[in-house]
Amino acid sequence: MKYLLPLLMCASLAQAQLKPEIFASSEPGAFLLLWKPQTGQEEMKWSLAPNQSKLQWMGKPIAGGGHEGTIQFISGSVTVSATGLITQGELVVDMNTIKSTDIKPESSAKDLEDHLKSDDFFSVAKYPRANFSILKVIPEAGFTPTQKAKVTGLLTIKGITNQVTFPATIIREKGEFQVKAELTIDRTKWDIIYQSKSIFTNLKDGIISDEIKITVDLKFVGC
Repeated sequence: MKYLLPLLMCASLAQAQLKPEIFASSEPGAFLLLWKPQTGQEEMKWSLAPNQSKLQWMGKPIAGGGHEGTIQFISGSVTVSATGLITQGELVVDMNTIKSTDIKPESSAKDLEDHLKSDDFFSVAKYPRANFSILKVIPEAGFTPTQKAKVTGLLTIKGITNQVTFPATIIREKGEFQVKAELTIDRTKWDIIYQSKSIFTNLKDGIISDEIKITVDLKFVGC
């Protein structure tokens, strides 16, 4: 219910639709523009629908099976300028909502979830939010309803910010669009060093991979 009012407000403002248009970027063969607002429209903001968007994570030890789960979004948006540029965008997640989905029953997963929230990993009590800010989006040449793109942005976890770049798929539909992406990060860059062989070279058992895979499926609506 807490997301219903913002979505209704966005829906009431979504009368002005975007006209697709392609603009060349400074990179050879690449394009920076996704949508061009109609004449007279300064810019348009698209808001994340948190209850229709997903973030999944996966981590694993060096040997053997790993764990996977979800984290819930709090908010998010992207802004498209009058010339069609995606000028800014941000996603915010609630680290208190870390869930393990591979351990059943759920009561048995709580120990892992509590450990992930502890100072061994994400220090959630001190850093309850993580966020991603868009720096640029470069779609492949040509305009199609479904299009591959390269996204570069700043990922902040535990108060530490690093730049990341990853491929994404953008799916455009009337009045909304969807973004799907997958990236793998090195957790040690965000001071998540528990049982890391690259940090603690004398470890023999219980080594956990430095890589965390993150998969997102995002749905935005016009606002």
